Amino acid sequence: MPSTLEDITTGIKQRLATIDGVRASAVEPANPQPVAAWPFLRTADYDVAFDGAMRWEFSLYVMVALAVNANGQTNLMPFLAPTGAKSVKAAIEADPTLGGVADSTRVTRIDGVGSYAIAGSTLYGAVLICEVLT
Repeated sequence: MPSTLEDITTGIKQRLATIDGVRASAVEPANPQPVAAWPFLRTADYDVAFDGAMRWEFSLYVMVALAVNANGQTNLMPFLAPTGAKSVKAAIEADPTLGGVADSTRVTRIDGVGSYAIAGSTLYGAVLICEVLT
């Protein structure tokens, strides 16, 4: 049986939750508390192979406090690094199957770094683009 969108977002949440201090969600939380991270589906391509394989592209939102003993940009940097204990890319790619629901997963780029108004609060964050093949 093919993986569902819920399977994949849950797998992404589980990978994000391996980063110490991150409040990971499978969907956008109603009132995200930093450090918050969640996936949001951008696009999905059906039938990318004759076997019915799919290509999913997600925005991975990572939000930190705007200013806590430093500026938001400094707080965000470890999560955007390609490697390290707080790296979103490293955490996702440590299990490219997302717990067995994907054939491969990779984080391909960083997009949209800046301030975000969410649920009446201003957070500093970034969007990382993640490709999942099932």
